[in-house]
Amino acid sequence: MSNKAKNHSCYFTALFKTKIISFILQILSFLLVTAAAIMSIGNFDNSFTNNHQRIGLAVYAAIWLQAVTGILKPDRESKGRSIWFLVHWLLGVTVSLLGIINIYTGLQSYHTRTKRSTSVWNLAFTVEIVVILFIYLLQEKWALYKANQERFSQ
Repeated sequence: MSNKAKNHSCYFTALFKTKIISFILQILSFLLVTAAAIMSIGNFDNSFTNNHQRIGLAVYAAIWLQAVTGILKPDRESKGRSIWFLVHWLLGVTVSLLGIINIYTGLQSYHTRTKRSTSVWNLAFTVEIVVILFIYLLQEKWALYKANQERFSQ
């Protein structure tokens, strides 16, 4: 077996293992969110009178809807695949943004109820979001950077 063939074999093995791990983590995340939703609806005052509760309910619904759309994914050659991709992507972005907003509204609700300061938690969460955003943007532009580096080195 040539060295190039070994590299391709290692690449596909790593890709397969990564996909399996990703699938398992997605299932575990979905189950964890479902358990959290059941516990929060069952154990807390859910009159849905504040924004944190309403946004949380919307996040739970969007997560379930995204899971259902993920299961109902059409074939690559299907005409509906581009519409499915847009809907699935928009649901993912919606869950992410509403989740971030809901943490801030939850901290504000906690401050209103307890009169305790949440500034440390707000700062910590903001730093976390900035770091995650930086890593995301770095990943997004890394391929472009490498392509430009190869182009200019020739």
